[in-house]
Amino acid sequence: MILKRIEDNLEEHYFYQKRNTNTGVTICLYSVLFGTRVRVYHNEWYCDADYCGGNNQKLVEELYSITETILYKIEEKNYRNFNWPIPERKPISNDPECLNELRNLAGKVLIKQDRFPDINLIRYVQNSYILKR
Repeated sequence: MILKRIEDNLEEHYFYQKRNTNTGVTICLYSVLFGTRVRVYHNEWYCDADYCGGNNQKLVEELYSITETILYKIEEKNYRNFNWPIPERKPISNDPECLNELRNLAGKVLIKQDRFPDINLIRYVQNSYILKR
């Protein structure tokens, strides 16, 4: 599945979004009160995968890279049949079984990501947007 970078959606709190134009499947960073999540959705009402990286910059970057790598490996026609691992605990670093399952699905070669801006800065931008509304 090929993903292309699209604009951030400040209203929905989605940052660093990439979308497949054929299926609408999107990966993004989603800032929450206690950290940042890597989220995959195919419409704005339902998340297919939602992985909490907490406030750990390296973990959030790894989760995004792993998740994007998995998406690249899935054929568009088979996406609906793919079952994402479901974490039992948050952040995902407290659920080593789920994290290892994700790592195994991605394999050894991950898509290299540019370093994200500081995730606390992303949360600051989000909160500033909310306060202006």
